[in-house]
Amino acid sequence: LFFVAVLPTVLIIAPFLFLAFLIAIIGDFFQVGPLFATKSLEPKFTKLNPVSGFKNIFFNMKTYFELGKNIVKVLILGLVAFVVFKDHIPTLLTLCAMENTFAILHEFGKLIMDFIIKAGILFLVIAGADYMFTRWKFLKDQKMSFKEIKDEYKNTEGDPHVKGALRQKRMQMLQQSMMNNVPNADFVTTNPTHIAVAVKYNPEEMNAPRVLAKGTELFAKKIVEIAKEHNIPVVENPPVARALFRFVEVNKEIPPELYKAVAEILIFVYNLHKDNKKEVNKNASI
Repeated sequence: LFFVAVLPTVLIIAPFLFLAFLIAIIGDFFQVGPLFATKSLEPKFTKLNPVSGFKNIFFNMKTYFELGKNIVKVLILGLVAFVVFKDHIPTLLTLCAMENTFAILHEFGKLIMDFIIKAGILFLVIAGADYMFTRWKFLKDQKMSFKEIKDEYKNTEGDPHVKGALRQKRMQMLQQSMMNNVPNADFVTTNPTHIAVAVKYNPEEMNAPRVLAKGTELFAKKIVEIAKEHNIPVVENPPVARALFRFVEVNKEIPPELYKAVAEILIFVYNLHKDNKKEVNKNASI
């Protein structure tokens, strides 16, 4: 009798269980693709460690969260079962009193079907909400706070404040070095006020004229002042000044393209020195 009573119920439930199983497999396939992980089946003695197992069970917030979700699911399942059973119990009691086995089984099947449909709809809603929450939490965990971004940038690129201070310090040292080099220049060419470049040429030590210092605005004005203090000729030649400032680094020799233009200035400066010496000798002889 038990088998006769249970068999129709099993036949009714089986298609829905198979459908749920199939939906779970299809959903997993679309989420992660074809995947068969054998690593989880490998024996690991660390899994037998009772201490780590105890920590994972009782000191893991995820465990309590999953436990809470399962409790809610059980309560919802019980509530659905109660509502469905309450709706069908009067009919079942009436049929039992009539001792109509076929009618009882038919009504019992309707009860099971009603329960599966209502529970399925509710669990579908719960699954959707759970998926949205899990996705939201995952995206939230992936996002870094502003402080974390700053810390990561400091670890990979260095502290921007420190880098800025070091950059400023290097610039100050370079400017000071250029200021010290200006008195050694043969001439300074200007734009006339926005750019200044100090150049020196020693055939015995250099293959080509070399830029000793360069600057713009206030720094250019400072280069000109130092040059005048040390009687170094200041030659106004905007095209040459701009080219030297743009294409030649400090303490580097000028490119061949500028040889002719710089040579003309050097000849002018050398002739100027000769004229000054003649004037000095003439005054001395007088």
